[in-house]
Amino acid sequence: MTNKKLLFATHVGDAGGAELKVLNICHHYPHEKEFVMFQHGDFKAMLSELNINFDTIEMDEGLTNLKRDNGIMGLIKSFPAMLKLPITLSKKARNFDGIVCISQKSFFAFALSKIFHRKPIIWFMNDILTTEQFSPILIKLTKLFSKLFANQVILNSQASLDAWKKNVGESNNLHIIYPTVDFDIFNPEVINMKAVQKIKSLVSPEGKPIIGIVGRLADWKGQHVFIEAISALKDVHGMICGGALFGEEEYETQLKDRVKELGIEERVTFMGHITNVPECIIACDIMAHCSVAPEPFGQVIAQAQALGKPVIATNMGGALEIIEEGVSGKLIPPGDHKALANTINDILENKEQSVSLGKNAYNSVRNKYAHEKQQAIFEKIISDSL
Repeated sequence: MTNKKLLFATHVGDAGGAELKVLNICHHYPHEKEFVMFQHGDFKAMLSELNINFDTIEMDEGLTNLKRDNGIMGLIKSFPAMLKLPITLSKKARNFDGIVCISQKSFFAFALSKIFHRKPIIWFMNDILTTEQFSPILIKLTKLFSKLFANQVILNSQASLDAWKKNVGESNNLHIIYPTVDFDIFNPEVINMKAVQKIKSLVSPEGKPIIGIVGRLADWKGQHVFIEAISALKDVHGMICGGALFGEEEYETQLKDRVKELGIEERVTFMGHITNVPECIIACDIMAHCSVAPEPFGQVIAQAQALGKPVIATNMGGALEIIEEGVSGKLIPPGDHKALANTINDILENKEQSVSLGKNAYNSVRNKYAHEKQQAIFEKIISDSL
């Protein structure tokens, strides 16, 4: 492909699933590239480790406080900040052949600056465009901005593509690139088992089974469902990995208060925002994925499968594309903590089933989410559109 210099952009400083997905693609992109962030955070260390150039252009508080479920007043309040940032970004963009945005805020900011930089924008839309996730006004703005400013839109699952077509419409610039699993990292043979043992000792000193959930703390991610399920089980410990990244500190407080109310403080460990995801997954006997709204993909499901762990997920959104019920995992109704508890108990009591689910999951994810195929799709998009 032709040598194209790319600027990757995200609004966050701490890496979430979207950043980790695109980081893998960015790392393997064979030509010149750079990452720009709108906040400081641990993502810098990951980029440095991979020798990827980066820059931080801090956004105004008005944009920081904007949430995707905000109504019209929230958007109006953020408008001055939304106009200020693009002037700075346009200067940055002029040095590149194309902009790859991996968050909605970064896309909106570079879209508003496109009148100045006039560079093609490729948007990784890493969320699922539904009314459960976005306010009606933001869905309308997304539709308008994507039609006006996005040269290519990349979704992360068939479920996300279907939701996009329903709310935005059909177009010839839509693509699917599934999040991939880095099998060099999510590989039991290379994981630091001393670090794993340390995690196990912290979460379950007496060696009882550990059930894990990984993801940022957010109501729709269903950590509250997870807590209720753990409370219904005996001799089981729960490990909650993830922080309140986007102003969801109140939800985090609610979760911790509920753990105290249930009297299970000694059986539930909040790990906070983590970067050692493989070690945390390996430390668990079962991984749970408890989203109560459709998940665009569910990257941690595939990561847990790559490590041979049995996974229980809610039967909606991208999870349906990753898990074959009863073969490569278990599916339960969203918000049903009793079903989650019963399924956990069933797997723990049936060792043969646990091994079978883990083995089938490993084979499935190896076949479906190898990096090379998705990387080729990305590079073809770049070659064809820039």
